[in-house]
Formats: sequence, C-alpha cells, structure tokens
Amino acid sequence: MTFSEAKQEFDIKYGTAAEYDCFLPEHLTFGRKTNLKKKNGQQTEQYYKWQFLYSIVHSGLFVKDYIGTEVQFPKGNRTSAP
Repeated sequence: MTFSEAKQEFDIKYGTAAEYDCFLPEHLTFGRKTNLKKKNGQQTEQYYKWQFLYSIVHSGLFVKDYIGTEVQFPKGNRTSAP
C-alpha cells in the first residue's frame, strides 16, 4: 500500500468519526482515545496528526515500534508546566 492509499483508507474509515483509538503511545500511554472533531464538526489537528501517522505506518515507510507521540519532558523548575 502506498502513502496516499493509506491516507485515503484513513479518510474513509475515520473521516466521520468523532473519536479515535490511538495505535501508538501518546504521553507514554497505550490505548488512549482522542477527539477528531471540533464542536462545529470540523476536524481537529489531532485528525491530521493521526492521519499522517496512520499513513506512514500502514504504507510501510516506518515501523510503529519506533514512533511515539506527544512525549512530555519536565522543566527544571517545579512550578513550570511541562
């Protein structure tokens, strides 16, 4: 499967979905769900992130074992947000 075929497959499967089960770890946690739609019905940035990740993994360009998303590193100051 090519990248564009995988992208089309994602659009067909999840183009109208409101929620998506993440197949890669996010914040070092497996099995998270993410919202794909805003309240007005438009796709969120998460939709395009997962569309891209789905496409590169399912097209065979990258092995999913080498990909992680949204990894947070703590700041040096305790009162700072990550």
